[in-house]
Amino acid sequence: MQKRGFEVNRKKLSTRSLTERIETLSRRKTNLEKQIEKELDEGAADEVRLALLRKETMGLRDAIRVTRTVMSQVRARSGMVSGAR
Repeated sequence: MQKRGFEVNRKKLSTRSLTERIETLSRRKTNLEKQIEKELDEGAADEVRLALLRKETMGLRDAIRVTRTVMSQVRARSGMVSGAR
């Protein structure tokens, strides 16, 4: 019987859980981007707040990229063909 995931830091990962994580991170990133746009549209945007929001957005972008990399490793180890992002 072939396993459908592998362990990273003692957690068993599946493509389903990783896909859900990517979706959650993407939603959070989209919400932050909307918040940044709203701040800019209001005209009196706080530069410190904008910098923090942008930094968090970049962190989410990086987390999405890492999660996609892990998912491709899970697929490779389980014999699945890599799909679209």
